[in-house]
Amino acid sequence: MSGKISICPFEDCGQGLTAAVEVETLQTNLDAKPKEYREPGRDSNNAPIHIADDRNGFFICGTMLDDASVVPSTRLTATMAVVLTWLHEAPDDKILIFTQFTGTAKVLGYMLQTLDIGFVYYYGGLPLGLKRRALEAIKTRPEVKVMVSTLKAGGQCLNLTVANRVIIIDPWWNKTAEQQAFGRVTRMGQEKVTHLVNIRTSEAIDDRIHKLQKMKAEDVDYTLQDDGHTPPMVSEVELQQAFFRKKSAEEEKKQKSRKKATVAKVKPVEKKTRVVKKK
Repeated sequence: MSGKISICPFEDCGQGLTAAVEVETLQTNLDAKPKEYREPGRDSNNAPIHIADDRNGFFICGTMLDDASVVPSTRLTATMAVVLTWLHEAPDDKILIFTQFTGTAKVLGYMLQTLDIGFVYYYGGLPLGLKRRALEAIKTRPEVKVMVSTLKAGGQCLNLTVANRVIIIDPWWNKTAEQQAFGRVTRMGQEKVTHLVNIRTSEAIDDRIHKLQKMKAEDVDYTLQDDGHTPPMVSEVELQQAFFRKKSAEEEKKQKSRKKATVAKVKPVEKKTRVVKKK
């Protein structure tokens, strides 16, 4: 405070200050976090998403401080609008939500918990026991309506025909990954009409990823001849070049080795000149 001698708190400084003003920062709030603080956003199995404090500061301060709040992104706002609409139109249907980022899943879980919507997490860092409990909950517990999963952890191999509605929050450069995620509900045993919503913004990154998806899909369709094109005929000469190219290269290498060996064996002949002096 002004008029009082204070000590500089910076490490290894200790200089006296005639004036000092305390500044509240994100780090000072994290350092002052009370021990009894418990992060909200736990799912119906009481499972949280663990993120280190240095990457989770805004969420902690937004839920801990009275004068701060967690502000959702436009993607999450649109996602919640779709979720609430579906739950109103079909309250018995269950929803799978896929994202690439655990931070996004955490904020979404906080929003679902605030609205008292039953949900479970499914992501790579979740212990195996909690993963099994999450799958059991979404399949057997009527009050659990939503499963929030990362695309890599829950987008493959799982049979989740108990749900029939899918939301993909973040686009992935390979469209196949998104198709695999939607395939969790479009499997044998599905008795309801399935729905898929991709959240897409007007940002340049979304346009770029969409173009990459299109290019990748075209390359795959061309390779598998799914685009209807007539593959060019391969001549007999081209086949021979393709199958015997390696053999020809090896023979050429052997021939070069033989030539080197022959040159090494042949010794150069020295020419001697005899000088005859006349008497």
